[in-house]
Amino acid sequence: MPEAPKPTLDASKKGKRSRRKGARLEVEFAQIVGGIVVRLSGALRGDTKSNDVIQPEFGDDWRYEVKGRGSGLKTLYRWLRREMSHGVQTVKHTPEATPVAQGGLGKMRPPQALAVRADNSNWLVVIPLDEWLRLLDLFGLARQEAERGWIERAIDGLRKLKEVS
Repeated sequence: MPEAPKPTLDASKKGKRSRRKGARLEVEFAQIVGGIVVRLSGALRGDTKSNDVIQPEFGDDWRYEVKGRGSGLKTLYRWLRREMSHGVQTVKHTPEATPVAQGGLGKMRPPQALAVRADNSNWLVVIPLDEWLRLLDLFGLARQEAERGWIERAIDGLRKLKEVS
């Protein structure tokens, strides 16, 4: 007996599912980084709000384009886990690796960032979210320190002016 054909979704339902998944990912990412989801950002191409998520923390807004793929990004994840092949040898996490001081590579650790470039394109840097959040924290602390230093220098300058007059 022939098998019944599998039900397929019509194009409008596939599109709706895809949009919902995209919106769900945008909200999730915005909550993690403390950003704002820009609704209908795809319709605003060229506008200042044409990105999916905006993080207005650091003066000049950080803008994010959020993408999700079912399994289309497996290679990036594998590279970040450092299970890629280098020639004939595969690099793996080995605690008994030769220390750097003895001419070895030291204990192999997964990379903190992945640099990728397609032919005739710009470089991209891919980093795990926990590393990105750590960098944002460091950037925020450095900015606070710089601002505090500027304020302290300004106060010292005012004190010196007051002493002179």
